[in-house]
Amino acid sequence: MSLSLVDVEVRGRLRPTSLSLHPGALVAVVGENGAGKSTLLDVLAGVLAPDAGSATLDGAPLASLTPRDRARAIASLGQRLPSCDELTVEERIAQGLAPRRGHALLDEPTRARARAIAAELGLEAQLHTTIGALSGGFRRRAHVARALVDGEARVLVVDEPHAGVDVAQQALVSRALSRRARAGQIVVFSVHELAVALQCADRLIGLRAGRVVLDGPPAVALTPASIEALYGISGARVVDEGGAVGVLLPRDVSPRP
Repeated sequence: MSLSLVDVEVRGRLRPTSLSLHPGALVAVVGENGAGKSTLLDVLAGVLAPDAGSATLDGAPLASLTPRDRARAIASLGQRLPSCDELTVEERIAQGLAPRRGHALLDEPTRARARAIAAELGLEAQLHTTIGALSGGFRRRAHVARALVDGEARVLVVDEPHAGVDVAQQALVSRALSRRARAGQIVVFSVHELAVALQCADRLIGLRAGRVVLDGPPAVALTPASIEALYGISGARVVDEGGAVGVLLPRDVSPRP
């Protein structure tokens, strides 16, 4: 199984890009604001048609899939979230099964599945709380849970699943994504914190001004030189000491002119 882009271009946002993603590897997309991360993920999810090039899943053009078939094949969470403050966490998670189960969203098998995903992301106590009553971090995890609930989807594309989530709960999100990659889904997500990518990703794709400037295993691809290529920040240091990983930045991180 593969999700492939060949010379894909979105004018003004993504330069010609070719990538091939496969099951088993957790893929993180990094880069500064406006680098094209969300655009790339939208193309991979099939919700944005490129201006040029081809995007295919197992050789079939994503554009040839009906919206329902695409939603069954690719579970995704985009940058723009729907207004669903009146829904409970359980109802929001269950929405992720709508492409497969239609309107049978709150029968017992669906509730059981929603409870399992909620437990995986530390949301058991919030199942019957409305989305609008949650703090930002809890709300983000509820939306992520909706994307994760469909275990039959072949691809999982999640834009910034760690955003606004505290350090302790970020690990829950990372482990949940990693489990799905190990179970045979193609999993790709975007993240702003390089330390998070270092801790959990198997492959790092870095964008700058809509162009891929690095692609490879984080421990190899992420270097002081590649950080400068990504962000224009010189003097960064990648740390890997006794199982602890991270990125140290100079105190003055203003990009060079």
